[in-house]
Order: sequence, then structure tokens, then C-alpha cells
Amino acid sequence: MLADIVLQAMIDYDNYEKAVLVSGDSDFYSLVKYLRKNDKLKLVLAPNLESSSFLLRKEAKEKFYCIEELKKKLAL
Repeated sequence: MLADIVLQAMIDYDNYEKAVLVSGDSDFYSLVKYLRKNDKLKLVLAPNLESSSFLLRKEAKEKFYCIEELKKKLAL
């Protein structure tokens, strides 16, 4: 399943302007790195900070968002 998502992202690479990845899984690190390097990464949205990969957060940089944190901000 994971390999299918990465493969499809690359097959469709020329058919989208920006990618949004909803995952905190470190297995997407290389895809995020490639998309960010080529200005194709809109954002990475992870369910929560605790279960998201540090490596993925580090690579996504300012494009990393956590659903849990966004819920807190929106509740204000």
C-alpha cells in the first residue's frame, strides 16, 4: 500500500501542482524530501505529534502540521 502511494505520486507528478500528504509515517521521508526539493510539497498533515516521525517532521519543516495541534488552535 505504501509503495503504491509513492509510486502513484511519481506517476502523476506532472499532473498536480502541489501534494498534500496525510501521514506521520517515516516511510514517506524520501517522497517528502523529493517533493519539497522540487517545490511540489504543499504540506504534511499528521494525526498527532507523538506518533509522527521526527525524520518526517524535520524534512517537511514549516510544511508539517499536526491535526491534534490544529484542533486546539481552532477551538479557541
